[in-house]
Amino acid sequence: EAVLSNEIINSELNLFNEAEGEAPFSRDDLFDDAAKLMVINQRGTLSLLQSKLNISSARSKVLMDELELYNIVGPFNGNQPRMVLIGSTEELERYLNTLS
Repeated sequence: EAVLSNEIINSELNLFNEAEGEAPFSRDDLFDDAAKLMVINQRGTLSLLQSKLNISSARSKVLMDELELYNIVGPFNGNQPRMVLIGSTEELERYLNTLS
């Protein structure tokens, strides 16, 4: 599976934030909704986030970065939509439950 364990992700985030002198990382309130949107549509685009979640360009970029950080979408690939790394909403639900 392309999904990392919650412990590994949180450990890496906490190490990064401690090194930067910041508080531990917290996900955007719309993270789960954005993740579901990406998985249902199987394409990762900023415009999809903006139109379906009715959010600004800046917030959609932050959400997309979080989705990449948590391995829900792949990295930026020029003008192409980002690859969605989770194949079904059931798989996503199991993964999101490990993050809570």
